[in-house]
Amino acid sequence: MVEAIKGKNVIVTGAAVGLGYAIALRFAQLGANVVLADVAEGLLTAAAARLASLKLNYATVAVEAGTAGEAMVERCIDAFGSLDALINNAMLFPEVCTPQMTPEQLDHVACFNLRELERATQAAARRMMRHKRGGAIVNIGTDDVMPFTRASGVELAPHDIKVNAIILNGTGLTLAHEGVAETDLANAAVFLASDARGAMTGSALTVEHKLATVNHRA
Repeated sequence: MVEAIKGKNVIVTGAAVGLGYAIALRFAQLGANVVLADVAEGLLTAAAARLASLKLNYATVAVEAGTAGEAMVERCIDAFGSLDALINNAMLFPEVCTPQMTPEQLDHVACFNLRELERATQAAARRMMRHKRGGAIVNIGTDDVMPFTRASGVELAPHDIKVNAIILNGTGLTLAHEGVAETDLANAAVFLASDARGAMTGSALTVEHKLATVNHRA
């Protein structure tokens, strides 16, 4: 797996803390050049300091909703020259339980999570198509990311851009406490971003977190 990732240029969104940071760290440990993208600039600075202490290759970009896709892609090109993989990990979690959410809050969460994922995918795919060297896009979330993952996987396949997903069966907030270590999820992201996944596209790895297993899902 090391040789499959070493030297690749990878963007990880929501990379300042938690699962996003674990994914970015794993890619960097395997020799990838990683761009950490997040809206939380202070937390991003702290994450960068941790990677710097480990002497790993990274760059950071503080982003804003609506313009994040283009900003992170440009940062990757400026820092490393090209883009090989995008890990769409950023998700907005409400501060109240779903039954207590207002219709406006429900719409905001749903629209933010899918819209930002779609915009990031669009920006990354455009650059990958321009460079004509293929690439990988990994969407992390619940079942609602699958329609877009399947559609974009089919559309981008002729350009050798593979689009797959990691589906979390359970809430991302409590996932690490339910039996799956963040490193396991990070390794799943590494697999889907590497050539080891073969021709797999428009599909998903479903994480059954209570059993700590990862199963292929077509």
